[in-house]
Amino acid sequence: MSHAPDGVSRESQGPVSWLGPLLVLVASALFFAININDGIGLHDEFYHLLAARGVLETGEPRIAEGAYTRGLLFTHIVALAIDTFGDSLGAARLPSVIFMAMTNAVLFVWIRRAAGPVAAWTTVILFALSPFAVLTAQYVRFYALQTLAFTVFAWLVYEAATLSPPTWRRWLCGLLSLPFLGLAAYLQPTTFLGLTGVAVWVSGFFALPWLSDPDVPAPYKRNAFLALLGAGIAALVTGLSSGILADAWQAYRMTPYFNEPARNDFWYYHLWYTLFYPSLWPAIGILSLIAIAGRPRIAGFAVTVFAISFILNSLAGSKELRYIAYAQAFMFVIAGIAFAVVLPGLMAFFRGLLQRLVPVLPMPPAIASKLATAALVTALLVLLLANPFWLRTVTLLADVTVPGEDPDTQMPLAADILGPAIDAADIVIAAEELQYLYYFGRFDVQFSPTKFAELPEGQRHPFGRDVRTGLPVIEDLDSLGLLMDCYRTGIVSAPERRWNNRANLTKEATGFIIEHAEPLALPGASHVRAYRWDHGPDWAPDGRCSALGELGLPPAGVDKGGDAS
Repeated sequence: MSHAPDGVSRESQGPVSWLGPLLVLVASALFFAININDGIGLHDEFYHLLAARGVLETGEPRIAEGAYTRGLLFTHIVALAIDTFGDSLGAARLPSVIFMAMTNAVLFVWIRRAAGPVAAWTTVILFALSPFAVLTAQYVRFYALQTLAFTVFAWLVYEAATLSPPTWRRWLCGLLSLPFLGLAAYLQPTTFLGLTGVAVWVSGFFALPWLSDPDVPAPYKRNAFLALLGAGIAALVTGLSSGILADAWQAYRMTPYFNEPARNDFWYYHLWYTLFYPSLWPAIGILSLIAIAGRPRIAGFAVTVFAISFILNSLAGSKELRYIAYAQAFMFVIAGIAFAVVLPGLMAFFRGLLQRLVPVLPMPPAIASKLATAALVTALLVLLLANPFWLRTVTLLADVTVPGEDPDTQMPLAADILGPAIDAADIVIAAEELQYLYYFGRFDVQFSPTKFAELPEGQRHPFGRDVRTGLPVIEDLDSLGLLMDCYRTGIVSAPERRWNNRANLTKEATGFIIEHAEPLALPGASHVRAYRWDHGPDWAPDGRCSALGELGLPPAGVDKGGDAS
């Protein structure tokens, strides 16, 4: 592969050329692994943690009475990790750490080939230090593997388009890209939004030179345009008449209950980028132009993929930073290439600035030179540190809660008190199901409007079963009251962030629980709340309670120990 796009000379392809990628791989992995075992895990991480346990124990991704099959390949990878290194959060996060480190190494090799070493080093350093990369790397979820697969796919497509003859090398890269596209799409359908950006660039890369070629007769261009227009109209009509487009639009705009406030917030990602990079993000437009002017092929690719991914993700219904993880590296590719383009001129500008500063400082030239240099370095550091991405990255690695952020739930701190109470209760109602299964091995019913909204159509009724856990879900006060009336003892518990929360324990449910149960004293640092009730030995269930046993719940009116009340 000796072809050098954008006029960048190739480095030696001998052993020395791989020292850089190896250093990036190892340094990124070590950086992402800082405090990897700290913290208690985020909600979705427990899907893979619990399912991985199920794989090891039963051969299937079992969670309680259900199964979690989404991203099953990643669950098996997590199972292998915890089987090898022990059942811990750190071991489960290790695959994501490795996949993100590999992504950074791939970026380095790709950008060094396409835009030179300065652009490559700048890109991987900016990306590795970003909170986006750290969030993805320290998360037991398939987004790191999706990011790696999409990045390799994009690189191979770029190489297929830009490689010089023989043609078989282009075909080989194109064919090799398909399994990586399939893997990324299997893990997360947002991959198709990034695929749109790649397809637009490929189309423009081949079509625009042909359209601008004066040797191509105008009728050929006109006929090609009309043929494409006709094919597009035919595809549109077919999609509309078959319902495919309607289904695709519904999936694109589908929003989970918990995410509904952001459904129409086009500026969601813009606000996050502005928060973390108030200097870099507003300059992304001019940086894109600088990059394209200096390295048109690779910069044009990065700008197209990132811009289209950003717009399509912003218009989509569901929005979370992890949903755009696959495309975030391309923002730093743009910045890295732009920095490499302007670096020679920037260094000359700084030298000229120092030469002008020294004579105007009222002190001996030797001291003035040192002072001017220190002032310039300080000004550049202030410009860098004014972008609080580094602060967020540090707090993530240190497991520190920042002001305005919900405190992390520390379920193990509540275990000594909450565990025995759960074991002794006749019924356990939880608002966040997975942590209770992970730490205590039990809950009986989940109260959650968001999980209720996700139930399969045939299960969307009180005590319908969540296929992921196989356990009942409720969202209404009548069902909650029935449970509290029909069991002599019981526990309602949830992390603090789930109380007075529209997606979990609503304001009405919280008030109802406080009115009908007594608080269980748990350590404040655990950030867990629990309420329990005990109707006393003379209590007996009424006739409404008999139906609960038919729903597969613990028999009403029978104590945990098995004696009738």
